[in-house]
Order: sequence, then C-alpha cells, then structure tokens
Amino acid sequence: MTPAASFLLTGALAMMQFAVMLIFLCLQVRQRRYGLMILSLGGAALAYLVFQYAANMAYLLAGQRVSPPSPRLQAFIGRIRALPQAVRMCVPALLIIAELLLLAEHLRYEGQTITPQSVKEATDLLPSGICFWLPGGLILMKNPAAEDFCRQTIGQALLNGQVFADTLFSGTLAEGCRREQVSGSTLILLPDGSVWALSQWDVLWDGRTASMLQIDDITPVWQRTEELRRINERLLDLNDDLLRVNRGIVDITARQETLAARVKIHDDLGSSLLAIRRFLAEGGSDETLADIRERLSRSLLFLHDRPAEPAANDYELLEKTAADLGVTIETNGSLPPDMPQRSILTTALHECLTNTIRHAGGTVLRMHIRESADGWQAVFTNNGRQPEGPLSETGGLASLRTLTENAGGTMTVETRPVLAITITLPKEVPHAHPRSDRG
Repeated sequence: MTPAASFLLTGALAMMQFAVMLIFLCLQVRQRRYGLMILSLGGAALAYLVFQYAANMAYLLAGQRVSPPSPRLQAFIGRIRALPQAVRMCVPALLIIAELLLLAEHLRYEGQTITPQSVKEATDLLPSGICFWLPGGLILMKNPAAEDFCRQTIGQALLNGQVFADTLFSGTLAEGCRREQVSGSTLILLPDGSVWALSQWDVLWDGRTASMLQIDDITPVWQRTEELRRINERLLDLNDDLLRVNRGIVDITARQETLAARVKIHDDLGSSLLAIRRFLAEGGSDETLADIRERLSRSLLFLHDRPAEPAANDYELLEKTAADLGVTIETNGSLPPDMPQRSILTTALHECLTNTIRHAGGTVLRMHIRESADGWQAVFTNNGRQPEGPLSETGGLASLRTLTENAGGTMTVETRPVLAITITLPKEVPHAHPRSDRG
C-alpha cells in the first residue's frame, strides 16, 4: 500500500470516528450527561484533526491539493509529522478505545437508568392505552394500544388528543361500539366483546397543564360482574319464592290455630249451654247469669265469620294474621324502604311470629329497628315461654340466616336473659336490584 493510500485509509477511519463521536454527543445531550458530553466533544475534535492531517498528507503525497492548508493547519501538520510514527498510529487506536468505552457506558446507563426512551418503550408494551396532550389537542405521547383503540372506536388515526377524549366520553362511536356509565365510570364495549374503562385527569408537564387519558381492559372483571348479576337475579327469585312459602306457612299456621280456637270455643259453647240449662232448672245468682252472658258473647263474636280486608303488603298481612291469632306486633322503628333489606326483615318477622305462636305461646311480638349510617339493625323478642337452652337452627331459622348472610348481613340468636334474634343488614347490598313488595 502506497503512503498516499495509507493516509487516505486513515482519513476515512478518522471520519467514521468523528461521526461516531457526534452520535455519542447527541445521545449524551439527550440524557443530559454533561461530563461525557465534553469527552465526546473532545474526541470528535481530535478525530476531525486526524482526518484533516491524513487528508492533506494524502493529497500532498499524491501531488494534488484542492486548496492550500491554512497556516495554523500547516503548523499542526508539522507538529504531527514531528511525532514518532508509533505515536501517530496510536491516536486512532485511542479513539476506538474511547468509543468502545462510551458505547459500554451508554449501554450500562440505558439498562440501569429510567430515560425518556425507556419510558416510551415501556408504554409501547402496555396493554392499556395511554395518551398525553396539551390544551387544544396537541399530542405529547401516545402508545400503540391507544392508537389501535382510537381506530376501533372512532374509525380514524389518533391525531388530536382532545377530540379523541371528547368523542369517547360523549361523542358518536363507530358502529358496534357502545358506551355505558357504571358507578360514575365510563365504559366502552367493543364489537369483539371486550370492555374498556376510561380515566382522564390533568398532569403537569414542563410547567404546563396537560391531559392524560388511560384506557384499561377490564373484560374479565366485567364478565365476572355480569355473572354475579345473573346469580343475584336468581337469588332474588329464590327470595321471592321463600317469601311466598313463608307467607303460606303463616297462613297455614293461622288456619290451624284458628281451627283449634274454634274447637275450644265450641267446647266452651257446649259448657255454656249446660250452664244455661242448669241455671234454668235450678236458678242462680246475677253474677252467674252475667258470667254466662259474657261467655256466650265471646263465643258468638269469635265464631262470627267476617270477610277479611286484603292487606296492602306483607307487613300488613302479618299484622292482620297476628291479630286474628291473638298476637300483637309492637314495632319500634320503620322497615327499610329498599329491597332486599325490607323483604329480609319481613321474612324474619314471619319466622318469629310462627315461633311465637307455635313454640313460645306468646301474645306480644316485639320488633325494634334502628337505622344507622352503615345499615339497619332489627331485634326480635316476644313475651312467651323462653327456651331452656340454645336453639337448634334448622328449617326457618337456618333459611333466614342464609338469606341474611347472602345479603352481606349478620344474624345472632341469644337465649339469655330472653330469646332475642338480631339481624344486621348493610345499606347497600352488592348487585341488588330494587323490587316492590309483592304482598
């Protein structure tokens, strides 16, 4: 290789090193690493000087000169030529070593430090859509998920962040897409069955207020919620069936107790007739006659079958049934206005009335209802015979506990000092749908 060709090759290598140093300089400016910026700038300057030296020497050796070098460059070339050949050859090698060290430092920095580029790469991999924009809609950053969502819901590219957000929240969506409001959140349902939740808020960017839109895929949560809604609908239907069964039980109990009372009155009427016969045959005092009249009056009044007026709801039906059976319901407080809390407490009143008549033989059933910020608490007691030991929760009590706990409430049964059933229900039952009282 001729000396001219050698200098040309050195100049080409120096030019490549100069370009690499400029690339590193740009990267460090972006990363704001000012110490390495000075080092890269010095390396670029050295590579440029080597290039100038090699180029001029090649032209001189080849007998060509595009333009004479400046006096300063001539002086510089003279100093370089005065150096030993080994020293002159070491300069490109040192530049290569410096570039390799800068490359290693750059890779280390990128791998261990959060940089704008690493943030962009991370957001591009997110399944959620993210978009930042300034007032007016100028987009600062967006990721592929947001771009894809925009094309599916609006049918065009994401070019204006404000227009994109306004269309999603209140504009006209593409065919097959629909918008729903759930608990104050805006949801977008796509034709493929996926469901996305929208969130928008303001952020501070470079001293200015920018807007951020986040689009999250909540399809699994939505599907589970829909499944829970369907289950809750079935539970509400079962609750209605249970109310009808309890109403039937109360009606049957009332008829049984009324029949027993009529049989007893029939026996009392026979006894009264015998007393009348004895009074007519043997005579008696005025007190005896008054007692006979009172007994006959009670018997005839009870046996007089008057048509019952229809009850407006379950509670009124219970009051009428209890009155017919000789039981007074004393209520302190008001039943909850909403379902299923109202139906649960009505069912509890059914069960307590049945137990008061069948087991306790009581004449007064008390229901104390207290409303708080968290929900309702109802306590049921009666004046009948108190149980001698703990109650076995079977049948109606077991069904009542299941109904209460399915609604997020609690039920306790105490037997000392008196039998007391306490039911606590929350203000809001998850996935509950209001239903009217079907009494």
